[in-house]
Amino acid sequence: MAKDLGHSRSTDGVDRCGQSPVRIRMAVATDLPVLAALWMEFLDFNARFDARFTRAPEGHEAWVADTASALEDPSSLVLVAESGGEVVGFLTAALREHPPMVLNRAHGFVRELGVTGRARRLGVGSALYREAESWLRERGVPVVELHVAARNPVSMAFWRAMGFEPYVERMAKDMSPAREGGRP
Repeated sequence: MAKDLGHSRSTDGVDRCGQSPVRIRMAVATDLPVLAALWMEFLDFNARFDARFTRAPEGHEAWVADTASALEDPSSLVLVAESGGEVVGFLTAALREHPPMVLNRAHGFVRELGVTGRARRLGVGSALYREAESWLRERGVPVVELHVAARNPVSMAFWRAMGFEPYVERMAKDMSPAREGGRP
C-alpha cells in the first residue's frame, strides 16, 4: 500500500542538463529495485570515507526487505526524488520513541538519505529532507534525529546546513585481530 502525500512537490533544482525540476513523491513497491541500486551507491559512497560501511554481499536484499516493510508501516516514510522521469534520490524516516527515562520521548529519525552522484549539490537532498520534515511536523514530532558518517565531510556539511547539530557522539572500536589499534 503506497502512502499518499496528497500532492507531489517540485523544487527549483534542475538536473545538470537543465531539463526537469525535482519531484518528491512517496515510494511504492515497484520503486524497490531502483532504490536498492541507489542504496548500494549510497553505502559505497560512505565506504570511501570509512570501510565499516562496506556492503555485505546480500546487504541490498536485506535492505529491500526492510524497506518493503517500511512501505506498509504508517510510522515510516519512504520518499523518492525524480528528475526527468528518473529516480535520483531517496529518503527513509520513521517515528520513534526514546525509553521512558527521558522527558522528550517522541522523535523523528532519518534513517537514510541518498542522492545519485550526478544529482548531488542540485537541491535533491534538501528537497527530500524538507518533505520528510513536513511529514514529521504533521505528526507532532518535536525533534528529528539521525546518524551521520563522521568521516564523510559531504554528509556532515549537508546535515549541518539542514540545521542539525551534534548531541551524542556514537563511538566504535574495531576489535578484530587484523585491526589492532581500532581504525579501519
